[in-house]
Amino acid sequence: MQCPIDKQDLQNHVFELNVTVDKCASCQGVFLDQGELEKLEAEALKTERYLTGEEGDGVAKAYDFARQATLPEIKCPKCLKLMERSEYGYCSGVLIDRCLECQGLWLDGGELLAIQKFYEHADFEAKPLPKRVWMSVALMVKEKFGVKK
Repeated sequence: MQCPIDKQDLQNHVFELNVTVDKCASCQGVFLDQGELEKLEAEALKTERYLTGEEGDGVAKAYDFARQATLPEIKCPKCLKLMERSEYGYCSGVLIDRCLECQGLWLDGGELLAIQKFYEHADFEAKPLPKRVWMSVALMVKEKFGVKK
């Protein structure tokens, strides 16, 4: 298969959880067959290794998102049909290309990492706070306002 961006041959690349993806050595884009992204997301949620680190410039991310939305459609490296571009999830800020024919995904360089960060943050935010946090909040409220239980 060839990269839909720069027409370089895609190389097999073993990623997390022994998922083999097709990667472009030039632009760092990756092609994922149906079901591979879900396997990588599950591994990202187990490790939570991307939760720390800089979030980056929000304005630059928004500009890049808008710029990508204006790029011409690309052809699927697997079946050569035009791919549909859409935001991954509902608020990830990551535009991906999806093939409606073979269900493959094209992720530009850095988008796979951005999706992994998105899933880890969403999972982290969805976890309930530990009981000790609520107990400390109740204690602070009681001390500050004299509220009795």
